[in-house]
Amino acid sequence: MLYYVAFLALLSVSFAQQQQQQQQLQQRQRLQPALRATQCPYPNGTATAIHTFNCDTKHKMLVRSAKVLDEDGSEMYPINFKKPITIVLEAENNGDVMYNANPGVTNQEEIACVITQMKIAA
Repeated sequence: MLYYVAFLALLSVSFAQQQQQQQQLQQRQRLQPALRATQCPYPNGTATAIHTFNCDTKHKMLVRSAKVLDEDGSEMYPINFKKPITIVLEAENNGDVMYNANPGVTNQEEIACVITQMKIAA
């Protein structure tokens, strides 16, 4: 009888270990896509410089370049959003001069469509 109880105890421990190993394997498989994503290189050399693209050239304003400056006016890259930044755009205006003479009123006209790829500091 004692051998039977010992056998059942060992068998249950064996099943518990198998179940634990399966759970660990499933957890690793769930994490794999995230790990692969962090190992992919940045597109278009974004690891070393900011890239700006106009997504629709029919708009009145076209952005030619973008720079991010820190609070001292030095270029910041990668960008640290935990610190104050200034974004400097070099743009070409092919339409009317746009300004807001009345601070209480916002201009709803879309004047540019820009995509920016950037690296964010950890």
